[in-house]
Amino acid sequence: MKSDSIKVIAILLLVGFAIWKFTQNSKNAISSDPKIYFYDQSAEKLFEAPQSSIPPIKGIDGDQIDGVRAVVIQPAQDGAEQTIAYLEKFSTQLKKDIDMSRKAEETGDIYNRVIGRNQSKSHIFVRKLDSDKWYPMASMEGIKISSSWQIEDKDGNMPVIVNP
Repeated sequence: MKSDSIKVIAILLLVGFAIWKFTQNSKNAISSDPKIYFYDQSAEKLFEAPQSSIPPIKGIDGDQIDGVRAVVIQPAQDGAEQTIAYLEKFSTQLKKDIDMSRKAEETGDIYNRVIGRNQSKSHIFVRKLDSDKWYPMASMEGIKISSSWQIEDKDGNMPVIVNP
């Protein structure tokens, strides 16, 4: 009878430990900032940065603020080569607005955005890798650039966005 009680206690302790370990791992997974691709325009290379980074950011070669978000895609077939679909950066005002909003959120303050959520797309700029001209994402050219990669292959499969 006594050994049965010890077994039950041991099982309860193991279950409790497993639950505690699971919740710790879940908290770490939620709190970590996943990495996404950025492109250093002067070095002409991809690099990884936290998803919460607001482009443009410091690149990988020197102190230049020339790191822009890179939307990297891969065709649906296995082993296909990844390519950069387009690059993305934010206006100085939108970048400041997001920073102020994040700081206000951390401190519990209220921050009234200068740029409304509906207007923000006109402060996000996109371009193709082989072009130097940036277009507002909300413009016809910007919409064309940001959606041009969404083309089915001959088997009807769509490319997918990939992250590091």
